[in-house]
Amino acid sequence: MNRRFVPSMTALLTFEAVARYKSITLAADELGRTQGAVSRQVTLLEERLGIRLFFRERNRLVLSQQGEQYAKQIRAVLDDLADHTAAVVAGGTNHDVLNVAVLPTFCSRWLVPRMPRFYECYSNIEVNFLSETRPFDFNEGSADVAIHYGQNSWPDAVVRPLLTEVMIVVCSPELLKKSAVCRPIDLKNCRLLQHLTRPDAWQWWFDAIEQDFAHPMVGPQFELFSHVIDAAVAGLGFAILPKFLIGDELENGTLVAPFAKEIADYGSYYVVFPCDKADRPAVRAYCGWLRDEAIRFSRNQNISIVGHRSNTVVSTSDAGAAA
Repeated sequence: MNRRFVPSMTALLTFEAVARYKSITLAADELGRTQGAVSRQVTLLEERLGIRLFFRERNRLVLSQQGEQYAKQIRAVLDDLADHTAAVVAGGTNHDVLNVAVLPTFCSRWLVPRMPRFYECYSNIEVNFLSETRPFDFNEGSADVAIHYGQNSWPDAVVRPLLTEVMIVVCSPELLKKSAVCRPIDLKNCRLLQHLTRPDAWQWWFDAIEQDFAHPMVGPQFELFSHVIDAAVAGLGFAILPKFLIGDELENGTLVAPFAKEIADYGSYYVVFPCDKADRPAVRAYCGWLRDEAIRFSRNQNISIVGHRSNTVVSTSDAGAAA
């Protein structure tokens, strides 16, 4: 192939960013360029290819059919290029690089402390962590593997169970003493800290203990569990949290559990990877190691691991899952 026909890297990077954001302004912010320069690159690329990549509809950018197909192809090429470049930087051809999308607090509190054991077994694999708090498409990012909470389904992906979540109500010892909470119903006069991606957690807990409680979803909202944990330690209110994320706080006494009742199976964590990467050695190694770590942890905590069912492959017609 005559590579002189290939557009410049600047044009391709600019087009991919505009296609991803559907916005000249946001693409310009990401690329650190002016809106005029970004718009000019798109125009030059369209002239070079002889096709329309975008149309404007009611003051917004819309990809043409050819533009949408080209964007997917360019994104895949750029992701491959990034992976190859990262592999060279990480140590040459003897190293494989794996991009893992993971919930931030799960990553910092559970996953990262265990990573030394992984590197002891697989020194030739470098793992990059990408924070993801919302659903995403494997085709539109660089992730090779995802660790997510929620449904055991993901379009065109292999889904493997990882951990069952045990939720527990906690607060700071100072707040417990000041509030004189003895029974769950006493929480009606307390501030309940809310996690944005688990808006029904408090309602679920009150239902599980068969306690009527008005407006359990009212209270300060936080996007990350780490923020909820910090708020609870600071005495801002009562929190309902996955027990495995707050082991240190429970041990050192900065958080206490006012009620003995613990509820398991609020939800589960899964490790997921695209079907077309199922045979990649690094993916198999990392997902197998994760499963072993989850089994070891669950046994030590005396909780059941998510069902030992076979892998689940979901078609594109099925609903997507949360990350």
